[in-house]
Order: sequence, then C-alpha cells, then structure tokens
Amino acid sequence: VYECKGLSSIIKGNFLQYAEQYIELTSSVTDLQMYALYLSADERKDILESLQKVVDAKATPARKAKGTIVLNKITAIFREDHPKSVDELKKITAPLVQQFFEFTKLDDKPEKGERKFSDEQALLISEVIDGFLEHHCTDQEEMKQVELFKISILELAYTK
Repeated sequence: VYECKGLSSIIKGNFLQYAEQYIELTSSVTDLQMYALYLSADERKDILESLQKVVDAKATPARKAKGTIVLNKITAIFREDHPKSVDELKKITAPLVQQFFEFTKLDDKPEKGERKFSDEQALLISEVIDGFLEHHCTDQEEMKQVELFKISILELAYTK
C-alpha cells in the first residue's frame, strides 16, 4: 500500500462513489483495481462496509444479487494475495458457493448482453480457484480435486 494521507482519502472517496455507481449499473469493477494499491486496510474495510449497506438497502432480491456480485468483485480486488492453502480457499469460496445457489433461484432470462447472476458468481469463484492453482497449489492430488470442484461449479452454471 502506498502511503500519501491526503491523496489516499480522496482516492477512498472517489473509489466508494464509483463503486456505488457500479452497484447501480451492474458494471465491471476491474477499472478500479489500480486504485486499490493506494488504500490502506482500514480504508478498504470502510469501503466494503459502506457498500454492504448500499447492497442491503436494495428493494428487490434481484437488485441485491447484482449488488452482491459487484461487492464480491471488489472484495476480490482488495484481497492482497491468493489463497495459500485448500483450507483458506474453502474459507473464501464457501460463502461464494452458497450465494451461487441462492442466485440460481433468482436467475430469469437476463437482459441482452448480461450474464445470469449465477454465471457471474461461478466466474468469480473460478477466478479465486485459478489464483490458488497458479500461485500456491503444488500437490498434484490437491490440484486435481480443486480443478474438479472448479469444473463442477462452471458446469452447474452452464446447465442452470
């Protein structure tokens, strides 16, 4: 994290403002990724808490699901490293998988050019798994099991 107190608070405010708009628009958040480097752990936590309140205030389950997906993406951006063990991977993916199954109940026919909620969530889970496999998984048997889990989630999303 780069330290520059005055600039950091400006970046935090702007980041939060844009992230709230992304929740409204269900837009990609990856263009905010480069600014995460300038935010302290406390600022990141504050942003996530503020965004959670925005998501919780949504009127419909579908709007909450869209907001939750954006919040999950921002959480992934804020994660400083990939999971280092299968246990850490499980801790990160367990709530995402639970949300995946909740989102499958909400999936209707998406708007043109949009993915279903569960598809978005499956891709996010896949990215977390890929980070673990690329950076920290060295055991071949463990790798096979984690890959099978990833394929299963993607297959479920494909068939729903």
